Amino acid sequence: MSILESLLRLPEPGPGEIRLTEDLGPRGRRRVLAASVACLAVLVAVLWWLFRTLNTWRYAPGSVAGDAPVSKGQFDGALWAPFKEKLLWTKAIVPGISNTMRAFALGLILALLIGVGMAMWSSAERKATRVVSKIYIQAFRACALVLLIRFAFFQLGRSFPSWKSIWTYSFVAVVIGLTFYYSTVFAEVIRSSLRSLSAGQSEAGLALGLSSGQVMRSVLLPQALRRALPNLVTQSASLLKDTSIGYLVTYPELAATSDLVKQTYDNSLQTYFVFWGIYVVLVACVSKLAVWIQHRQNTRR
Repeated sequence: MSILESLLRLPEPGPGEIRLTEDLGPRGRRRVLAASVACLAVLVAVLWWLFRTLNTWRYAPGSVAGDAPVSKGQFDGALWAPFKEKLLWTKAIVPGISNTMRAFALGLILALLIGVGMAMWSSAERKATRVVSKIYIQAFRACALVLLIRFAFFQLGRSFPSWKSIWTYSFVAVVIGLTFYYSTVFAEVIRSSLRSLSAGQSEAGLALGLSSGQVMRSVLLPQALRRALPNLVTQSASLLKDTSIGYLVTYPELAATSDLVKQTYDNSLQTYFVFWGIYVVLVACVSKLAVWIQHRQNTRR
């Protein structure tokens, strides 16, 4: 069997599994091979064009659009050299990461606590409790996150004039905005998981003498959280990235740090590329942590 045939051949089904598709015939394999080669050629051409473009032209510092570019490539070592300096990382990038993770961690914890509470209220027996939960979710889910953060920032300045540091105002405003907005997102995710559970479990718990609150806390909620974990991870990653909105209220997180580095060293492409990589690593760590938690839960069952 050739390498191409081994790549195009479907894996053999495992014990108890049923294959619903058949292997490609000679004509199908030729078509797949031709499409793969064409896509690969287009991708290589685009990457080569992008490399040539970035490595050939760069506008001089302070020039305006339309001025003649200078021949200095974006892959020039001098443009990447600032990121080899320890001082840049210790004084700017690492504090930016720390501020981002601080707002993310506190916002995530508060949003999860409130979200779980709102999800439980939305499934409560009392109509008044369900109405309060619905009003809360609809009110804050419909509001733009940037408006929540800016509103909290300016109101905190008027309500707590004794706070001396603008960093405190901006940090609390970012956490408040993330908490209120993402608590509604988490509440909807958990509520959907609660509704996916069979009604027989609630009936069995009530038959054993448990109250409705005990059934919710001890039987339904743990299962709903396990089912909702993948969606909660996705929304947590979005929460992490949305800490960048703190840039608008002068919170010194990663986005604000990247803008400062870009203005200092005049290397926009390099700065954005490095900070993009940092965000990728942070989101990957959040996802890995969630997978580890899910694995621990499955092993304890």
